[in-house]
Amino acid sequence: MDRAGRNSGDNRRSNRGLCIRLISTGRCSTRSEMVRETGLSKMTISNIVGELMEQGILEETEMLYNDIPGRNPVKLRINPEGPKFAGVYISRGRCEGILCDLSLSIHERISEDIRCQDGTELMDLIFSILDRLLGSEGKVSGIGIASVGPVNVVTGRLLDPRFFHGISGVDIKGPIEKRYGLPVYMNNDDQSALLAEALFGNARGFKDVLYIGAGPDTGCGVITNGKLFTSRRGLCPQIGRLRLTDRLNEHPEELDDNDFLKDADELCEAVSIAAGVLGSELILLGENAVLWNDHQIGLFKDGVNLKLRGKGLSGADMKKAGLGFDAPLIGSACNAVADLFSGSMDLA
Repeated sequence: MDRAGRNSGDNRRSNRGLCIRLISTGRCSTRSEMVRETGLSKMTISNIVGELMEQGILEETEMLYNDIPGRNPVKLRINPEGPKFAGVYISRGRCEGILCDLSLSIHERISEDIRCQDGTELMDLIFSILDRLLGSEGKVSGIGIASVGPVNVVTGRLLDPRFFHGISGVDIKGPIEKRYGLPVYMNNDDQSALLAEALFGNARGFKDVLYIGAGPDTGCGVITNGKLFTSRRGLCPQIGRLRLTDRLNEHPEELDDNDFLKDADELCEAVSIAAGVLGSELILLGENAVLWNDHQIGLFKDGVNLKLRGKGLSGADMKKAGLGFDAPLIGSACNAVADLFSGSMDLA
């Protein structure tokens, strides 16, 4: 992800978003660190930080003492009482909502089972969760949605997901924008999880990442050349209709090495093909794969890389999702927060 600041006055929002992201994600904690990281002038950084403090977005916390001549730097952080973002994660069995600040610290969390039979009932459930999240908070700046896919990111519609109560063809984004008068950002669950991992988890610093949401209907997310991939039509990547065995999904600790490799073979082949096509440097394993132990992750990594190198391709690093099962939920809010980080949204 681009970290270079721009000194032109036409890029004020972009510079503000960049500075907020650097503090929010922990890459920087002082003005001097932001000057080094962004390439912006000391005056520009000082002015941006001053504005953000006046708006209650940043706050100073403590002075950092050092032996270098001159003023000691003052540490900055996201103001926990500042603007909030709401996120809603629509999984196959549950609908969860969070209210968080710009450092993605969760202030409130709600979870409800999905017993809906049609799109109207699903929207009523989403409204119920958002009403409770937003009811007592007056500083909500945006809403993010992470949903079981496939979805259309441009139109904000849930298309035709498998194993989802027979619900399909639902306009998610439009009704939420109309009800709350806030910008709404939607993506599928795996893309949302990968976005969260790229900002706050184990995909930080990587430019080409393949995320695998391993489960009853395995999906994927893709970052290529530092950007989350979406087609021109608003469609997200899919790895194919893979369904893991029940024991690999629920009780991987009971499998010996041979049984694990046997159950994971189809997934291993699919991942190696996808990583080879995309040139992924990191494969991130999420959802039910976070239950796999380190030895099983090593076996799976070796299997994928063996297939890649057998085709004359470079191997890839492999990690579990750092945010665990919460990656899609945190990613729901990240869908909105990322728009601020990029400079497309301004809190002013």
